Amino acid sequence: MSDITSVLNKATRLQLEANRIYLSQAGAHEAERVQNRVHSLSLAIGKLQMLARIAHFLIVRTEARIDLSMLGQGYKELAKHAERGFPSNQAFGHAERRLQSTANALAGAIQTEWKAWAEEQLAELDLSRIAMLGQKQQEQARMLLKSLKVTATSLSVDIPQITEFINQHALLSEELQQAPVVPAELLALLNRLNDGGVTLADVDDDEIALLRSHAMDRQIELKRKLS
Repeated sequence: MSDITSVLNKATRLQLEANRIYLSQAGAHEAERVQNRVHSLSLAIGKLQMLARIAHFLIVRTEARIDLSMLGQGYKELAKHAERGFPSNQAFGHAERRLQSTANALAGAIQTEWKAWAEEQLAELDLSRIAMLGQKQQEQARMLLKSLKVTATSLSVDIPQITEFINQHALLSEELQQAPVVPAELLALLNRLNDGGVTLADVDDDEIALLRSHAMDRQIELKRKLS
């Protein structure tokens, strides 16, 4: 009888040990699942935080109108699940989708506000005055203008780009403000040339001399029509 009892006791202890190992392994698997989902969720949160910093910077520097109340979406629901233990994969997935949706909406708002503000800043520049700068200054002004236009059309503007645009715009604006006003006859001629369709026969010697006097003759390109 004692032998049977001893065997049963050993079997019971073996079963208890097996259950403990199983539960321990199950816990490890659960922890690994949650860790993987938290990592994925952290990436989504990190992206949203980065966009939030850009949006806040844009609001401060340009008075952009961006609604930041959307940032709370996706957090509360996950927190509610977490109160009852580890959230399910479904809860994690829903939170990630909400965060991604919010990030997309915020990125769209940033792009819309940035594009409108940057175009407005470019429109305020009196670009006709570039013609009144010295040749070297004209080259620098055109380089600045090219850089500004590239940044203004950025599809995913960031804080360094915004800062660079503001600084370059201020530099070019100050340069143009110090330049003399473009003479009416030169401005009229430049507008004609910019409209296109002007042939050499349409430009007289006085107009060519006017362009040369303002170092603009090197900016005019002649092309021979084949027909």
